[in-house]
Amino acid sequence: MPLRSSLSKGRTKHYAYYLCQTKGCDHYGKSLEPTPGLVQMATAMFRSPWDGRAAQANELRQGAARQIRAIDAEIEALVKRLTKTDNHRVISAMETTLEKLERDRAIAVEQSEKQCLPRGTFEEKLEPALHFFATPWKLWETGDVALRRVMLKVAFPGRLK
Repeated sequence: MPLRSSLSKGRTKHYAYYLCQTKGCDHYGKSLEPTPGLVQMATAMFRSPWDGRAAQANELRQGAARQIRAIDAEIEALVKRLTKTDNHRVISAMETTLEKLERDRAIAVEQSEKQCLPRGTFEEKLEPALHFFATPWKLWETGDVALRRVMLKVAFPGRLK
């Protein structure tokens, strides 16, 4: 699909546009730049999963912290009982249980560390993506055929005639 480039001068800077130049196409002469309403809708669509993921990570970290506290309490109680007994079989069984609790605690700590909150703010992460789609000429200027195809798929939902 051939595109025609144009440069429009605003008050303070120039704006690049790429337009479809295939006559008879529904998109003939239309700019590939998304409208502000589309940008707002995309922002709202991405906000919900972002907030949901942050809440899920927070819940998982809190659950792991509760599990770690419970294991710590079990270990402490087991150590107290261990110091009060003289039976070697009981001591051996308690040491085995203590080793298992220590492994469980290490696993819970590792899982807690893996469940991290998203890095950066929502706006910091979404802004470059929206800017990327709001300025498609930068994508087109790269000359990469795969990137150009992605841009065209995003811009036009169906096959062009």
